[in-house]
Amino acid sequence: MRFKTLVLCGCILTLALSGYAARDAVSEDDGDEFTFRSGMNNEGFTEGGEEDFVYFRYDNEITITEYKGEIEHLKIPAAFGWPVRTIGKEAFRGCESLRFLIIPDSVTEIKAWAFTGCESLESVTLSDSLTEIGEVAFSGCKSLESVTIPDSVTKIGAAAFRRCESLESVIFMGDAPKHFGEKVFENTHEDFKIYYYEDASGFSSPKWKGYPTEEKER
Repeated sequence: MRFKTLVLCGCILTLALSGYAARDAVSEDDGDEFTFRSGMNNEGFTEGGEEDFVYFRYDNEITITEYKGEIEHLKIPAAFGWPVRTIGKEAFRGCESLRFLIIPDSVTEIKAWAFTGCESLESVTLSDSLTEIGEVAFSGCKSLESVTIPDSVTKIGAAAFRRCESLESVIFMGDAPKHFGEKVFENTHEDFKIYYYEDASGFSSPKWKGYPTEEKER
């Protein structure tokens, strides 16, 4: 009986350490100046199932309207029979469990208020096909530290990242968005800065839209 107890304890300890290592690996920064925590791979993530979402199909495309799951390291599926194109209004609003998020490249639009108040969200990898981030979309994500904006994004709505108190850095991979709302990065970290590449157009230094900026080489 004592031998069985020891084996059981050893298994539990092994599982606990494995889980800790996975979480640590996901959040680890490799030291590269532009490899923010938002640029993570799929390791350690769980892809949500149909039971975790409410969605509807229109014109052979899926819009997610509600998230019901409790996954900390979530990878949103790219399809539910049809491609997931839109994260709907308030779909993840106030989600307490979500810490790390990957949005698949099938998604082209994040609607208003989609992730508002996800206070535990530390990192998000945005879709490389994303064109629009709606107003107040990530407002109040107090644990979010950095964001990489894909070069496909042409519109960022008002207050999209307002009150993200831990947000220190945003890097734009392409040109400045053609449509940029008011107070997008208001009330972020005191050391907040926007980074953009030297071949990008539309930005200015040392400030752009009132926010500190820094130009970088590719």
